Amino acid sequence: MKSLIFLMFSVGTAWAGAGDLEPRGADWNGLSRLVGAFERSGVKVETPPALDLAHLRADQGLAWLDPDGGEPMGPQGASAADVRRFVQDGGRLLLAAEGPGADALLAELGLRRAEAPLAGEAKLGGHPALVVLRAPDAGLLTGVRDVVANHPGALAGPEGLAPALTFSDGTPFLYHLRLGAGEAVVLGDASLFINLMQDAGDNARLAAALGAWLAGGGERSVVIAAGATPLTGRYRGIAPPPAEGVRDRMNAALEALRVATPDSLAVRFFVALALAGTVLYAFTVFPGGGRSRRRPVGPARRPARADARAGRPGGPAAPDPTPSKSPEKQEREVA
Repeated sequence: MKSLIFLMFSVGTAWAGAGDLEPRGADWNGLSRLVGAFERSGVKVETPPALDLAHLRADQGLAWLDPDGGEPMGPQGASAADVRRFVQDGGRLLLAAEGPGADALLAELGLRRAEAPLAGEAKLGGHPALVVLRAPDAGLLTGVRDVVANHPGALAGPEGLAPALTFSDGTPFLYHLRLGAGEAVVLGDASLFINLMQDAGDNARLAAALGAWLAGGGERSVVIAAGATPLTGRYRGIAPPPAEGVRDRMNAALEALRVATPDSLAVRFFVALALAGTVLYAFTVFPGGGRSRRRPVGPARRPARADARAGRPGGPAAPDPTPSKSPEKQEREVA
């Protein structure tokens, strides 16, 4: 089998570019064996002719193998930001980054391509094009020992970010990242997934492990895009709750009218002020609501000025100037 692999690599170099990484391509450089293995394990696989990000959902897995063309993804990397949002929302991404077409997306993930230290690496059967990387047999790589790459590239990430698979000198080759609610596996070679390379080392086991991870144990469908698959649309994200949707529409309307959205602290201040005014108005219109405002029932208290004049001739409560007659005296006058 090794001699067959060597022969195919020596003869197949002239075929490079003809059907490279076609998801259902049955040639040596296609991905039909990978797709078939996924489907036999119960994974629903989608291989669209174009990757429309508008149809991508956060409950899916996306395998993007060697984004091609030598151009940054989308205008000013906008599509790369969409893919990052897909992962943050809960999506799972397998990215095989070989050329500059993946640079924008790598940057969104906090990574970049680097030069691979190939001089001291083990070679499968001594073939200079087949580099063997020793896997740690842990995590996603449980059961995987030898990963054989044909176009290995190195990766670089922030200090303190531990890679899951490295070259012999510790240079990162594969990262397993957690970003928001989702995860991403990023590695520096797409060729290990092609039909021919599935028989090299433990590549078939690695592909199966990554497929099971992408599918989330069969709960997710998996979209496979590779090579020069066109990229279209914009990722829509998770639909916001109804209240947030109303708020967003209001903000959009205010923005369209060029009206600044009120500061949240100022809004709270004016709401509190309005509430205080309402309470004050209620106490004014409806007095006597509390015990402290009740007065004992009795004659109304006269003003101090009226009290001072009480008993004076002509004043309040002054005695009647005509003396009252007793009943006996009135009887004598009648008689």
